[in-house]
Amino acid sequence: MSHSIRIAAAVPVIRVADVAFNAGSIAECARSAVRDGAGIVFFPELSLTGCTCGDLFRLKFLTDAALEAALKLAREFAETGATLVVGLPVRRGEDLLSCAAVLENGGIAGLIPLDGQPPFRSGRSERENGGTFALPDGTAVPFPGGFRNDFILDLASSPAEAGRAGERRKSAKRSSAGKVFVCVQPGCCESTTDAVYDGQAIIAHNGKILAETARFSRKSEIIRAEIDLSEPAAALPAEPAEKAADRLDPAPFLSKTAEEREDLCAEIFAIQSSGLARRLESSGAQKAVVGISGGLDSTLALLAAAESLKKLGRTPDSLIAVTMPGFGTTGRTKSNAEKMAEELGCDLRKIDIRAACLQHFQDIGHDRNVLDVTYENAQARERTQILMDVANRERGLVVGTGDLSEIALGWCTFNGDHISMYNVNCGVPKTLIRVIVSWYADHAGERLKNALRDVLATPVSPELLPADPSGKIAQETESILGAYELHDFYLWHFIRLGESPEQIRSAAKQAFAGSYPDGEIDRTLQLFFKRFFTQQFKRSCCADGPHATAVSLSPRTDWHMPSDASAELWLSALEAGSK
Repeated sequence: MSHSIRIAAAVPVIRVADVAFNAGSIAECARSAVRDGAGIVFFPELSLTGCTCGDLFRLKFLTDAALEAALKLAREFAETGATLVVGLPVRRGEDLLSCAAVLENGGIAGLIPLDGQPPFRSGRSERENGGTFALPDGTAVPFPGGFRNDFILDLASSPAEAGRAGERRKSAKRSSAGKVFVCVQPGCCESTTDAVYDGQAIIAHNGKILAETARFSRKSEIIRAEIDLSEPAAALPAEPAEKAADRLDPAPFLSKTAEEREDLCAEIFAIQSSGLARRLESSGAQKAVVGISGGLDSTLALLAAAESLKKLGRTPDSLIAVTMPGFGTTGRTKSNAEKMAEELGCDLRKIDIRAACLQHFQDIGHDRNVLDVTYENAQARERTQILMDVANRERGLVVGTGDLSEIALGWCTFNGDHISMYNVNCGVPKTLIRVIVSWYADHAGERLKNALRDVLATPVSPELLPADPSGKIAQETESILGAYELHDFYLWHFIRLGESPEQIRSAAKQAFAGSYPDGEIDRTLQLFFKRFFTQQFKRSCCADGPHATAVSLSPRTDWHMPSDASAELWLSALEAGSK
């Protein structure tokens, strides 16, 4: 005998910490799903507040408002006979917990504690111990609330990251034998301070995905599925064993096959552009401002900014692209920057910084012929001042360009290119930026494609020292620091794998055998550790921006390190291992 049930999963448009707005958005989605026959409607973790409130969750005013809104929703939908499962923060004694509230029959039928991120404590022990939760009127509800045992709920939020959507799909298929699997993730209306949420919702049963939302949507999304619970449990094929990550892969941030790389690039580009779109919207900025040099990093930032404005339905000239030639700017990079801006339809502005820098040298008593760090950094800071002031004048937002590799090495001018209002590249290493720009070029029109290809062929350089008489770039970053593919390899093994200096060196010498001599690996690995430790102060006050890969150096959520930490332990280990 068939026993069918119609369920829905919804990702509502929300405003972070705006409980009344969020409750209204949840109600609107629920009404739509119930009209369509859904008996149960699932919403994301902390959907009544937003999952990115941070320490606002510690305020009783917010948690009380969320609980009151949940009770109001329960009363509103009492006559429909439907069950709503919504997320909210809950105070239980001294503990702060993220919970899914089961709303039915006009009240809260139970609370399911989830394993929320800080400041929440883990809900695992609460689920094991059981008990009750007292509502404001004294009513005791089950805690954890018993939800139907033929469902598996994956309601804990996790930000978008390269490959994570595929992992959720695999989990849905693997976990749904004889069960209904429901995953609902927060959407991209959440704060994008350090992460972007993609709004992926999945309903699966017996190894099949029955419905899935469009990811990175800027409107509320609802999926529905009719499920026959009497259907015999499918015998699912065994999952192939996951291959261990290859420690000797010279490009650990990159996908291996052409198809996987296509997906990787599309996903990271969506994370970047969605994060910036949300920040432009929430800040009220009318325009995005990008300083373009004709180099890789500013190129990707320009492309992502153009895409974000497209997501917001704004005209291409809402993107102000500023080229600021200085003492080391070459005709090649300047020309490529201008071609890209023109092809994208940007508001292109050209502001020469040389006269301003010369005046500055005179003001501070610096000899213009001394090509030292003052000479170089004055240019970087002049460019940043221009971008910030243009943004103020145009009610805009300065988009940062510095990538994850540069952030790791501190290869930026403090209060120069180190500063922005939102940095779309902060979670993307240099080796991956190259691949994404190449991917974009493959899908671009001919003139833009040619400019992008020439950017890819140009040596990486800050262009702060005068070019030689032939116009050739005077500074090539990789001649100074070493190859970025080496530094990205070190970064992955140091942060992601937590390996010792000797382990990293041994793996690098095997991975890059025949490509780099052992002496170069020793030199660059020492430089990596020296710069990583001494440059933490720059990371401690870096701009917001989304992490996109398995490595993030955000001082707010991912990498907490004192600016005065010493690298001596690591450097001594390298020295001892080389003897």
